[in-house]
Amino acid sequence: MSLVCVRYLYCLTKVHQLTFSERTIRQTLNNVQLSILSHTENNDRYAIPSKKTTQAEQLYKLMGLSLSDMPYKISKISHK
Repeated sequence: MSLVCVRYLYCLTKVHQLTFSERTIRQTLNNVQLSILSHTENNDRYAIPSKKTTQAEQLYKLMGLSLSDMPYKISKISHK
């Protein structure tokens, strides 16, 4: 599945005249990280994204996604 996704992104970058190799695409997406911290007193959880690179931002934009480097609170999911 990941091979298909990488090949699709590779073709998309060619259409948009960007120069990304398949290896660069894999490495760039692997380096997009998110740390999750838990508050010890009230168990709130916070997400802290890694610093975004220009390449990661371009790939996310091609997929129609936004890439933010601002920390945010993770809301709780209610199970019904």
